Amino acid sequence: MLEYQLNKQWDIGGNVVVASGSFLHGDENNANRAGGTNGQGAFIEGTGWIPGYAVINLQSTYHISKRAEVFARIVNLLNKEYSTAGFLTTNSFNPYGSFRADPNDWSNENAVSPAPPRAIWAGVRVHYR
Repeated sequence: MLEYQLNKQWDIGGNVVVASGSFLHGDENNANRAGGTNGQGAFIEGTGWIPGYAVINLQSTYHISKRAEVFARIVNLLNKEYSTAGFLTTNSFNPYGSFRADPNDWSNENAVSPAPPRAIWAGVRVHYR
């Protein structure tokens, strides 16, 4: 995190969160490769991998008095789309959303949790001391 005091009343700062890629839960042996087959011989569509990412966050605080301040914060400044976790799974639906009744037709895919999009907060803090 980097913070800078522009003057006695105004602070600005930011940080960059950088994470390397990771293997998904269920791919602990790191053997799943898209286009290959799993241990049961089923075709794999998912890679078993989440790529790395970098996210920029900024914040600023303006001190109105010793007891009051206004602040603003923005996370994911560039609105980067990324995933933070996931697991290998089978999908019982085809790409058009129809259910596939035969489990042999289910595809092996990644199920990942998307990270939050850009968000902005602003507010007032009052300190009672």
